Amino acid sequence: MARVKRGNVARKRRKKVLKLTKGFRGSLSKLFRPAQQALLHALTNSYRDRRRKKRTFRTLWIARVNAALDRVGISYSKFTGDLKKNNIEINRKMLSELAIRHPDALEAIIKETGTTITEAPTKVFEKKAPAPKPEEAKAETPKEEKKEEASENKG
Repeated sequence: MARVKRGNVARKRRKKVLKLTKGFRGSLSKLFRPAQQALLHALTNSYRDRRRKKRTFRTLWIARVNAALDRVGISYSKFTGDLKKNNIEINRKMLSELAIRHPDALEAIIKETGTTITEAPTKVFEKKAPAPKPEEAKAETPKEEKKEEASENKG
């Protein structure tokens, strides 16, 4: 069997892995074996988190729309149901942008759906009255009270 010389192939493979792990800490970016393991974990995490990012943004958009609807006194589930009944196709991302940047447009969409306001509007940004200040003359600390009681019992 003929001899196979594959020095370039092995070097290219190692250099590719080390190039991808540039910026990792310590030996994870310098030595091939730990770098290969770190790269495997990094790629796994990035694959998983690309999908997780979509979920977290969707929950953010829903929370924003829900907060805007809560001020008017409409529940999010009823609003989305009315959107589907009236064949208004607008995604959650755009609804949240409207809620933040163009609340008038969101109100127009609410009127278009014909959603009835069943609950009393909540006052989200109402300022609370300041708490009363504690009395200036504070009670003595428990240690001082015990010392006084001990001195009274002796005398």
